[in-house]
Amino acid sequence: MITAADADASPEICARRRAFPSPDEVVNGVEADQSHDDQIDRHDGRQRAGSVRADGPDVTRSSGVTYPRSVLAGLYRLALVGLVTPMRDGMNLVAKEYVAAQDPTDPGVLILSKFAGAAQQLTGALIVNPNDKLEVAEAIRDGLQMSHEERVTRWQGMIGPLQDHDVSWWAAAFLRELAEQKARAPAKGT
Repeated sequence: MITAADADASPEICARRRAFPSPDEVVNGVEADQSHDDQIDRHDGRQRAGSVRADGPDVTRSSGVTYPRSVLAGLYRLALVGLVTPMRDGMNLVAKEYVAAQDPTDPGVLILSKFAGAAQQLTGALIVNPNDKLEVAEAIRDGLQMSHEERVTRWQGMIGPLQDHDVSWWAAAFLRELAEQKARAPAKGT
């Protein structure tokens, strides 16, 4: 675990540490019904999304909050580390959106669950078992301490395949597979 002392002792982390706005500041003018949200949170026993200080670099977590795309892209771009750790396949678009939103000259580091299907495509991510807390913690540390050159190289290895396999590619591949399935199916009435 990275402590505040570790972060302060590391010029790389200090240079990359950024302030993260609260969700209310991010929404920028869109007023939420805070009392209603608080009632729901108390009823459900859930903690609201927001920024937490984990005795080290700032961590922003979000759960159950919907942001406009432009705000979400900005949050992804600000994040030094994108931690996407589903316990089973899922969250693939979140991982891909994180990669696509990065500044090519100073990208963040994607940490991705080995259970996410995107792990096979996004090989530049740090791949972790989300059930292993130590492995995840070490990946966060490694991501925060990663050299600029390695971050750029890893990002370039992920953005290329994402650009090559965009929504048009996926749609064409799906339709092609559908046509192949239809061609292999026996004709009705035979």
